[in-house]
Amino acid sequence: MGDIEKWLQQLAELAQKLSILGQTNSIDLAELLGYQRSSLVQQHESLGAVASYLIKGGYTSADDFRFLCTKLKLLDKHDIVLVHYMPALTCSITQFGSSEGSGTMEEARSLHKTIVAAKDADPWALRNFHAAALVLWLAEYSGRCVDNAIGSPVQGVDVDAEAEERSTLFMNALNDGAFHFTLSVSRDIKPSEWYDPAKLNLVAFLLHEAPSLPADSILPSGYFQDLLMEQNQIFVAAFIANMPDTLRKLKLEEDEQRRNLHSRFQPGGTTHYETHLERFLLIVSYAFQGCPEEAEEFWSDPDGNLFGFLLWASKRQSTPRVAAFCEILRSISEGEDCARWAHKFLLDEGSTASGRSRRSTSLSWAIIFNELNFFASNINDKPAAPQAAYQSGNALTDQIAEPESAMMLECYLRLTTHICSQSSAAREWVLSHPSFRIHEVLFQLCCPSIESRLRACAYDTLSALLTHKEPEVGAGLWTALDLWVAGGFTMSSNSTKVANIRSATAWTEQAIFEIIFTGFEEPTSFVGLLQALVAPYDIELGLNDMLPFPEQLGAAYRMPGIESYVDFAVGRVFGIKSFDLSDPIQTQILRLRCLEFITTCLSSFNEDLVIIANTSNIAVDTAIDASSLAAYVRLHPFARVMEWLFNEKVLAALFATAHQDIAEVNNSAPASPLVLAVVESIKVMDLVMKLQSTYLNIVRPVIKTQATAPRAPVRNSAIASFEDAVLNDLQIIVDLGLYCGTSHEGLTIVALSLLDQLSASRKLVVFPTTGFGQLSDRSKAIDILEQDNESERVAKALVARMQLDSRELEAGPSSPGYIIKAGVLDFLKSSLDALPNRPTVAHCLLGFTSSGGSLDIVEGGLFANNSSLFHAVLRLAVEYPDSVENMFVSWLSAVKSACLDILRRLWSSPISAALTMTELRASEYLFVQATKLVVVDPSTLWDGRSVRDAEFLFPDSARAFQNFLLQRSSFL
Repeated sequence: MGDIEKWLQQLAELAQKLSILGQTNSIDLAELLGYQRSSLVQQHESLGAVASYLIKGGYTSADDFRFLCTKLKLLDKHDIVLVHYMPALTCSITQFGSSEGSGTMEEARSLHKTIVAAKDADPWALRNFHAAALVLWLAEYSGRCVDNAIGSPVQGVDVDAEAEERSTLFMNALNDGAFHFTLSVSRDIKPSEWYDPAKLNLVAFLLHEAPSLPADSILPSGYFQDLLMEQNQIFVAAFIANMPDTLRKLKLEEDEQRRNLHSRFQPGGTTHYETHLERFLLIVSYAFQGCPEEAEEFWSDPDGNLFGFLLWASKRQSTPRVAAFCEILRSISEGEDCARWAHKFLLDEGSTASGRSRRSTSLSWAIIFNELNFFASNINDKPAAPQAAYQSGNALTDQIAEPESAMMLECYLRLTTHICSQSSAAREWVLSHPSFRIHEVLFQLCCPSIESRLRACAYDTLSALLTHKEPEVGAGLWTALDLWVAGGFTMSSNSTKVANIRSATAWTEQAIFEIIFTGFEEPTSFVGLLQALVAPYDIELGLNDMLPFPEQLGAAYRMPGIESYVDFAVGRVFGIKSFDLSDPIQTQILRLRCLEFITTCLSSFNEDLVIIANTSNIAVDTAIDASSLAAYVRLHPFARVMEWLFNEKVLAALFATAHQDIAEVNNSAPASPLVLAVVESIKVMDLVMKLQSTYLNIVRPVIKTQATAPRAPVRNSAIASFEDAVLNDLQIIVDLGLYCGTSHEGLTIVALSLLDQLSASRKLVVFPTTGFGQLSDRSKAIDILEQDNESERVAKALVARMQLDSRELEAGPSSPGYIIKAGVLDFLKSSLDALPNRPTVAHCLLGFTSSGGSLDIVEGGLFANNSSLFHAVLRLAVEYPDSVENMFVSWLSAVKSACLDILRRLWSSPISAALTMTELRASEYLFVQATKLVVVDPSTLWDGRSVRDAEFLFPDSARAFQNFLLQRSSFL
């Protein structure tokens, strides 16, 4: 590891030297230096992980630990190199400091003296790093010193005095920045790919100016993050179990500091006091975040230390502490089971206080509801703040007494959102609460005088209440939302009253939308709420024959329906707001939420009902849940969304989302906002291609003829179909091809589906260019792929995904590699079938080039070098197994049959037969295949069954037999 650190230092010096000489403009040189640095950092990380596993396995001694400490005290930079040593340090502490480790008591006491003496006699270069190491050591070492048992190798020691000394050392280490360091590292190595301002604000509040990793740091891989968080979990358990008196002392001292601060608090005065316990609570939340199995340790033993810690920490909480405690509950309540336990924990409220003394009890649903109701009532009693105050973010000053109360309310709402989205029992209990009508309080908190981020949290909570929604819940929230937007929603004595909203005008609704439109968090959360509201009900079971809102919604003061919400979400937020954000992460998340709303509106429309009604005499009106088919077509958001998807600004946002750098996409996690936004944008394009015929030919004419009042016009671009929009941005075809070669299964599947539709579209394949009544033989799709040799770039990506992988065979048909192979092969077959006697996108990707109506092979290209997609398919046809231990398997033979089917199409088509047969003869394909043929008889097994089995035709056995026959027929 030391050698790698020297190489990294040399690279840094070289980069600095080139920068001084002005030679950093070379792209190749920058890529080379970046690749070297990335590789060295990854090697350093791997060695750090290997060292920690060797220590865990007992292959080191106490002297090795001393050598490690000698190395660590020389580190003088808070960077990723230092972080790579953390697992080795924590594992060594557990191994030689813990009573469950391999070290002896004498070794532990000797090491204790060495680590403690290093603070003054031989200080470490980074004081906070040593403080963190000392805290980790004391938490484990204190477990050895619980008492002076008979027979202990250490006798005559004052246990109480040593315990007090360790407690003092621990508190001093905290003042030196121990928890600052640990929390900062936890935040930096485990950053959320999703913008989470509430938690980031809380962490920033607690860290103050603590050092963080440089912005250009190469983050650790997933396994290293898990390793470090596992060690943090061990530290949390050790500190709680071995130093309970220190933990209690920590809380008492902070509470005393806060009381003294409040007793002399004056506006404009200092509000600083130590919050070490709050930092520890956030360290716990980071350690158990995303680890539901480990989090069960908190709930599985009600008499255990961890559950006891939860009970203790939930009592008599200060404002910032309750915010941090909410983060713990969120991290240990992931999944249905843990969320149900957290809900039960919040139900055990004990005696509930009232008024401002309500915080003297444990955190519970009653406390949360009282807090929310208290601030909602205070806001209701005060006039709304002017818009300027709202925009400045200072509107809570008059309503909230403590400076951190806004943060506390956010955490209450975030905790409620999380538990309600995870646990059906909690969600049903909250919705049916007899005295607390949560949606009324939440809408009251959404008034303009509240800052934007708090309103965004309220929208998120409303969305969580709609998880697996029932029609009664959905209709009720739609009515409440529409009433609130119209300005007729008020709260008095826990009940709503409807003002005279008939006099409400359009400007009231637009004024609310203008407020929501500001910033990033609020429009994102509001569109998420709309998406949850328009999602189909679970009881529909995929039929989608009912509207997701009451048919008379808004009829009292405007035309019924949700067109205004669609116009806001699609036209304004997606089409305009998404271009105003400067942060790329925020842009991706906002567009993702809008695209999810669009996808839901399109996919929940049952076009079969419309088609059946127009092509048969079936009485569809009596068979559907909506009052009539006409009402269903007129009110469903499908039509309005489709109308917006022909708008120039919306199309620009849609294509901008789909155009992303392929290297960045490959380096992103499958669940990152970037990848999910690209997937949703392609889904929307795919749905538009499939549904535009129904919309243009049936739905749009019906709406025009049956409109009962003028509708707000949508400014559409001069295109007749979605293919015209693709013709204006043909780069999307190249992007789709590149996305097919990524390792993201979901992205590959949707990209193949859209590429299949585009490659079969006549507007993209043939169109009049050579004169009246004449068609060009040149495809626009092929043109863009062959331009700048993009087809080879796409083909190389696909070839990489079409290689035989033994891990894929072990994982089975659910493995991503197998699914991608099957998708690529299906696309190639579909594209070849669409235009069997003309050059297609499939021919281009397989390695052929088109010239007019014929195909050719470029000298020196992928095909000529036997590295094309054609040769990858050929190798799979020969090498991919179709049986296991003399038993034919359907999912294996499906790939081999698909490859042979593609080859058969190529050698059978007049435009590709000569080139294909020449290549097959050169590779001796027929001879190689003939040597692999096996003899079958009635006893041969097909997915575990022979042809004599009575159930042979029902399961996958028949499919395996069918694939076998298809393979043999290709030789006829």
